[in-house]
Amino acid sequence: MPFLVADQVFILLSTSKPFKPVKTMRLTDAEHAEIVALAKRRFGQFAIVRLFGSRIDDHGIGGDIDLHIQAESSDLANLANELEFAVELKDRIGDEKIDVIVRGPGHNHRRSPRIRAPF
Repeated sequence: MPFLVADQVFILLSTSKPFKPVKTMRLTDAEHAEIVALAKRRFGQFAIVRLFGSRIDDHGIGGDIDLHIQAESSDLANLANELEFAVELKDRIGDEKIDVIVRGPGHNHRRSPRIRAPF
């Protein structure tokens, strides 16, 4: 898997197929920009942000914003940063339900067709 920075958007098709860029996920450009900027500030310039859950279905409606963030370093992957990220993101994009999972760089996320990103 190639190393991807947080301001790129990709679909995880499967482990045997390459990532392909997309620009959808039922997030506005402003929401996407806020998520990326805040993730880089809180979790490092090379943090990887993945969207998962109901928002990856471009034909669906509603749903919370589920984010899996791989921090640049283990020191940045802590509960205080995770909570501050979620609170600040809500302040910036409005009263959306946001779920955040933060892991360090050594953590391998579970592969699933329900994960769409890094973005």
